[in-house]
Amino acid sequence: MHIYMHSEDARLVNLLGAVATVVRDALLDADVSGSGSAAIISAGSHDGQSVDELSRVLGLSHSATVRLVDRLEGRGAVRRVRDRQDRRTTRLHLTAKGRRTRRALLAARSATLHALVAELPAASKDAMEASLSELLQGRPTTREEALRTCRFCDEDVCRPRGCPVELASQGA
Repeated sequence: MHIYMHSEDARLVNLLGAVATVVRDALLDADVSGSGSAAIISAGSHDGQSVDELSRVLGLSHSATVRLVDRLEGRGAVRRVRDRQDRRTTRLHLTAKGRRTRRALLAARSATLHALVAELPAASKDAMEASLSELLQGRPTTREEALRTCRFCDEDVCRPRGCPVELASQGA
């Protein structure tokens, strides 16, 4: 399948893809699978998230998410707790080890991206931030899509000034 795009967009799209690859590699170097990284980051951002909610955030089937949670629980990163109101629902909480892993994952992601933008002049950084915010404002249309988009984010970084992804999903 060949995707046609304007030649001026092709380079930008390719460069954004390369940045995504650099970030993905940094997370994999932190020794957790892509889904495992997203699960740990998401569970830490949304303490008490259900397995079902995590499944939707990760875009995995329920059974695949349960297997992933089994592995993370086996590694001592998460613990399952039955919901008191609905005993069929299992809530996820990070353990102390899971919180340390989450911090390490977010630090690896942040360090990688900081290294990429460190040498840019302030005006370029400001323009890039504005452009990326604008792009992300049009992305999610539901809360579920917003959670999926931000599954690798350190949500505390964007919230003080307003996360464009959350704002877009709330306006839908």
